[in-house]
Amino acid sequence: MTGACMVGIYIVTESWLNAEATNANRGRLLSLYMITSQGSVAAGQLLLQLADPLGFELFVLISALCSLAVVPLMLTRHAAPRHERHASISLGALTRRVPLTVVGISLASLTYGAFYAIGPCMR
Repeated sequence: MTGACMVGIYIVTESWLNAEATNANRGRLLSLYMITSQGSVAAGQLLLQLADPLGFELFVLISALCSLAVVPLMLTRHAAPRHERHASISLGALTRRVPLTVVGISLASLTYGAFYAIGPCMR
């Protein structure tokens, strides 16, 4: 469930950034976004050392940080970007078209999962 929610968050965030970015600043904007995003995920694991993971304190901290993350979105005056409908493709058809990409994404996903699952255990 967490992974599905994270995908949704990334899709929304990146579509807004792409809609607002110009060709002149798109690379800088997306690199700043990725540095902030990946840095936050890595730093989030360090927050597990602040309190007992079985207690309520970390839940409250995470709730507060998530609420703060929404503030810039609430302060914007821009309308949501408009999107066109695109044709969907099945996983089988995608694998036949770009097999190396599917394998690469699968391996990267497993690596990320292992990295982010092991990090909190190493206290």
